[in-house]
Amino acid sequence: MDRSAWLFAVVFIVEFTRVTPSDKLVSMHCQSEHHGKFGQDTKLSCIVNSTSSEVKIAKLLWKKESQGSVLTYDYGKKKAEDPRFELAHQSWGPNNLDVSLLVRNTKISDQGAYSCVVVTDRGFCNGVTTLQVTAAYAQPVMSSIPAENIQEDSTVEIFCNTSGGYPEGRIMWHDQYGTDWTRSAQTKAVLTEDGRYNLTSKYTVLKSSSSSLEYSCSVHNSQQVKEGTQVHHLMFGPNKMEGPSNSTAVAAVFVVVGALAAGILVLFLFRRRRNSGAGDYTAREKC
Repeated sequence: MDRSAWLFAVVFIVEFTRVTPSDKLVSMHCQSEHHGKFGQDTKLSCIVNSTSSEVKIAKLLWKKESQGSVLTYDYGKKKAEDPRFELAHQSWGPNNLDVSLLVRNTKISDQGAYSCVVVTDRGFCNGVTTLQVTAAYAQPVMSSIPAENIQEDSTVEIFCNTSGGYPEGRIMWHDQYGTDWTRSAQTKAVLTEDGRYNLTSKYTVLKSSSSSLEYSCSVHNSQQVKEGTQVHHLMFGPNKMEGPSNSTAVAAVFVVVGALAAGILVLFLFRRRRNSGAGDYTAREKC
């Protein structure tokens, strides 16, 4: 907490001694828990209630546990330690004593416990609330080594990557038949500078088979809710994928060539025998 914030806290103590809280003229209601999304605006709702129709807010202090002051209001002058923190309402009136805190472009580091203290001309009040922040994971991306020309019974490494999520999630693996291979995979979570996680997972197929071409990975958040799925197809080599059709074609060619050769041989023998018979008949006539 800087010097100005410390002085403001001292002033608050002085103000507390000048007002009488026992009259219960003012109270504060804060929503106990708030859920924010990374990169979006989040409102921490706190409202001052009063039995009097005319209440004027003189001072206000929003604090974050373990951090100190995040925003102050002192007789019309507002000061925020971070420009992302604002008052949800810039002015108050008889029917509007909403002192909620607005957090712009919410970050993971913003989560935690918050307290709000308000001094009015009718007394003071305070409230507490908490903020939990989540971030959705990106659509997973898959790849494999080797990427193509895979041979039957060879080893294939399949990778699944996703990024930008919070809290730490998990990656699950399945084949095209629905078999769960998650326990056989190696998954690593990397914490980034902004507090979010990148997930990298590798599943190794020890003996690949052209009868099992599809593998999928799905990303689940900390609540076990699926946030994205991707499917990867193993690309087998042409010899494996097209082998049976090539063999059939070759066999057909041999059958055709064999039939033609046999036909030519039969025709040759038939003509030879015919010519031989005609020669014998001519010889008999001359005799």
